Amino acid sequence: DMYPNDPYKSSEFWPDGFGQLTARGKQRHFKLGQWIRMRYAGFLSDDYDHDEVHVRSTDVDRTLMSAESNLAGLYPPTDTQRWNRQLAWQPIPVHTVPQSEDDLLSSHAACPRFDQLQAELLASQNFTDIYEENRDLFEYVTANTGQNITDIVNLDYIYDTLLIETNNNLTLPDWTQPIFPGGKFKELVDLSFIVDTYTPELKRLKGGPFLKNLIENCEKSAKGELSPENRKLFMFSGHDTTVAPILHTLDLFNPPVAPPYARSEARRVGKECRSR
Repeated sequence: DMYPNDPYKSSEFWPDGFGQLTARGKQRHFKLGQWIRMRYAGFLSDDYDHDEVHVRSTDVDRTLMSAESNLAGLYPPTDTQRWNRQLAWQPIPVHTVPQSEDDLLSSHAACPRFDQLQAELLASQNFTDIYEENRDLFEYVTANTGQNITDIVNLDYIYDTLLIETNNNLTLPDWTQPIFPGGKFKELVDLSFIVDTYTPELKRLKGGPFLKNLIENCEKSAKGELSPENRKLFMFSGHDTTVAPILHTLDLFNPPVAPPYARSEARRVGKECRSR
């Protein structure tokens, strides 16, 4: 989202469209797919096998395209799967559900109890103290963006916009120079990524469904009860707000740092499975 005073609100600055995967993002995921292919050579089959891999994404254009770009690097067609001699690519299904129903990967799943707890948390003494201790920063960002920023979650949205504009070679307004990038602004933004899982109950509600899925798959694999029985890979395509709650729920998010683009947590999650 753009902030009210954003000089780059016009679509002319965003040829791929708002919220879409850029060419650089496609390339990053393609290379990540190639890395996964190299990392698990000898474990994953050279040929794509629909029983071996299951891919799920949030119902968002950029995450669906991220999964598809990643799969293009992970499963280039072998000779027997080459359906078009001019195209080193093959279609692989990516599954999804509406965001409001997606309690596994999406931060937009409907959960009244979660909404209540998060609202109470942001209004708690701990978080009001954060605002008071950093009042000058909040008021400075509010005055320059034209948007009333009173909590670290909305502060993150502003930082993210500035980061994306920087990554797309757009010159930021002069007011950003004293506070961006890094510093207290970045420190508070990183902290915002544990708001969804700040308490044990929030961890259960936000990270619990994915952790339950992970443990069930690990246990079924150990017992030889996976269906299909030769399933080797569960791939999930989500957001920084998907990765952070999972890591925090697993106590692997210390210190909290905003998850960067196109990074794999496969090694960490794999270690969790093996440790069981």
